[in-house]
Amino acid sequence: MTKPAVKSALEIANWFFKKAEASKVYLEEDKLHPLMFLAQTHFALKNDMQYLMPGLFVCDSDSFFEPNLKKILEYGMPLMDAPSLPGKINEFLELIWNKYAAKNAFELIGIVKDSPAYRLHYVKGEQTLVSLEEMSKNFGAKPEARTAKKILISQNGPVVVSQWNPRKLNDSKKITGDNHA
Repeated sequence: MTKPAVKSALEIANWFFKKAEASKVYLEEDKLHPLMFLAQTHFALKNDMQYLMPGLFVCDSDSFFEPNLKKILEYGMPLMDAPSLPGKINEFLELIWNKYAAKNAFELIGIVKDSPAYRLHYVKGEQTLVSLEEMSKNFGAKPEARTAKKILISQNGPVVVSQWNPRKLNDSKKITGDNHA
């Protein structure tokens, strides 16, 4: 039987909200869900596949989200006291915050969408549950070369960026030092 480190996902979300408030940063929901996903995944990898919080994540076109938390946050951030978590959990969440908080929501979603779990479980128009093992499997591994794409936004919308490869000159047209007129 698996026992999570905390009682609910709301406790972890509350920790992130209070940390953002103390840091004088606004934490929007689009940034919270990737932070929650990353915290759950890193905790599992660091602690022999143990859960940080009870709950599963759902994969959809936006990224991963914890559905119960998403439903609660539809009504606004709940009024809660500062979280009282064990020191080990506070230290762990500080590491997650220090690693990812400086990134904006778009960057965090990009990190999550680049994970093997997202590429494997995303189905257009559907929401799929993803287990902790599947979330963590190969997390942080480099994507295969054929699937690695860098997408940037131009004035005309998203574009796929690739490395510039100049065309090669035809060998028969090479000029050598002996071909002087």
